[in-house]
Amino acid sequence: MPVLLISLSRFFQHLPSHLSITTVEPTILTSLYYNDLDYIYTRYSYFHIHSRILTAHYYCFSDAHFLLMHLPPKERYFALIKQYPWMTKRIKDKYLAGYLGITNVALSKFKNSF
Repeated sequence: MPVLLISLSRFFQHLPSHLSITTVEPTILTSLYYNDLDYIYTRYSYFHIHSRILTAHYYCFSDAHFLLMHLPPKERYFALIKQYPWMTKRIKDKYLAGYLGITNVALSKFKNSF
């Protein structure tokens, strides 16, 4: 499942991101430097269409993540498993709890009440 991860403001300001990526299973990462993207825009004008699609995808994902993280913990867990049911099967509980900002004990209680 392709996912776009970017610190958009830092990318366009030509600054290192404050974000880091930790993977829990084999993953292929691809990077793109700002100057390379600028070259693509200059050389292939139709790439602007792809850029708009990627930007829209990024903002939709960012909004969904923001809304998820502002739910109460139990609702956050249930929203996550509704939206991403594969996560509970592929990600260890300690990482899932960390992502949700809850303790392992709370996660266990939520899972048992489901």
